[in-house]
Amino acid sequence: MPKYESMYEERFSYIDDDNLRKHMWDTLEFIVHILAISSKFPEKARNYFYKTCILYTASIIESQIHFCIKKMGHKEIEKEKIWDYKNPKVIYKDSCNDTTIISCIRKRPKIPLNNSIDFKLLNEFSKKIWLYGNNMYWEINKIRELRNQIHLMKLKHTHRIYPKEQLDQIFATTRELLKIIEERLTITTHSR
Repeated sequence: MPKYESMYEERFSYIDDDNLRKHMWDTLEFIVHILAISSKFPEKARNYFYKTCILYTASIIESQIHFCIKKMGHKEIEKEKIWDYKNPKVIYKDSCNDTTIISCIRKRPKIPLNNSIDFKLLNEFSKKIWLYGNNMYWEINKIRELRNQIHLMKLKHTHRIYPKEQLDQIFATTRELLKIIEERLTITTHSR
């Protein structure tokens, strides 16, 4: 059993990438400190601490999903709702209706699973490959959308309020996801 620097690192013991595991536990430790500090501030200020926790928790979720998909052997992600069209050829042209019938090769683009990939694509792909089900997909999507509410010009007043209950739900979803990923990676590792 390897020796871990903290209980946070041990939480991610199933991650065999030392650098990623260290970033994970640093982030988790940071979230714990932010929550401890936040209790000393008025509610309005606490909302900003909670928002920071949401940002970093979403980062943990995104990197866990990414890591798991890679460990499962996937090297690229297929975009679901986008098509590439190649070699278009005109079959028929109706000049009266300004209509053209064409023939082409239609193919879904594939994106290499490198270190920079869209959280939304990762979530959609995870659902597609049955890493997790529909409910988890929607919970993660809510967290992703909350994380994306950082652009001040786009914020509505209601986006400035992050109740503790909402944060607790995000943490519960994260715990459930980490359990799913840990189980999946354990199965993947043992099947090799």
